[in-house]
Amino acid sequence: MLGMNYLRNWDNLMPVEIMMRVIYSGMTLYMLAILVRWAGPAVGIDTASGLGGVCRKATKPLIEFMERVLPPMGPINLSPLVALIAVWFVRSLSVNILMGMAQNAS
Repeated sequence: MLGMNYLRNWDNLMPVEIMMRVIYSGMTLYMLAILVRWAGPAVGIDTASGLGGVCRKATKPLIEFMERVLPPMGPINLSPLVALIAVWFVRSLSVNILMGMAQNAS
């Protein structure tokens, strides 16, 4: 769906297509923030301040919700991974719905 033509032809897009691209990009950035929060300490990214701190603050509500919902698994914290999968699913679902709306409108 999104390839080399992603940033081309913005003047020919319908509002639904623009909304689809904004949602796709925003959720992709949020998924990246989850990855930075999850893998940051392992690769030396300080998640207490700077960009790591921003990622931590942005993902804190979702990660804490997942920690409350998931059963305890000992020393393994799978809440960032489950949150990443959930955001990916919501992104795919919302973009597919909007893509259907754009095809029906044209």
